[in-house]
Amino acid sequence: MKRTLFLSFLVAAGLLLLPAGKGGPRRASAQTPTGYAGGTVTDASFYRIAPGKQDEWLALYKKYHYPIMQYEMKQGLVKSETMYKRTVHELSPAWDFFVVIVYRDLDAQVEVQKERAKVMKAVFPNTPDFEQGDKKRWELTTEHWDEKLAEVPMD
Repeated sequence: MKRTLFLSFLVAAGLLLLPAGKGGPRRASAQTPTGYAGGTVTDASFYRIAPGKQDEWLALYKKYHYPIMQYEMKQGLVKSETMYKRTVHELSPAWDFFVVIVYRDLDAQVEVQKERAKVMKAVFPNTPDFEQGDKKRWELTTEHWDEKLAEVPMD
């Protein structure tokens, strides 16, 4: 119940930060998320980090993941990426960081997923260094989950 209330608050707060706009083509397929009405697509990724390793994890994220997101923003596929950390200790849900990613639309989200390996090689030509750094980041991650968010019209 506490997690449900927290996620409801998170979604409501996050929607205040999202750009309005419902334009653009609608994609009708079995992959279309429930409630998608066109426009931007928002994901939230939650990360629980090994105790005492948050600074190391964040440095690895900034070095090995954020440049990929910046590349995708320059391509116009991702509109924004915002990272949050806790300011108060809570027991549940247990996360240390969460990232809200706003995609241009559903097609952009699909393209990002499909082209991720190619983008990683373009951004990090030294593949072994990238793989080692990203592997270390995931070793420090003790729990991870993603939430797909859909705006709920209030009128």
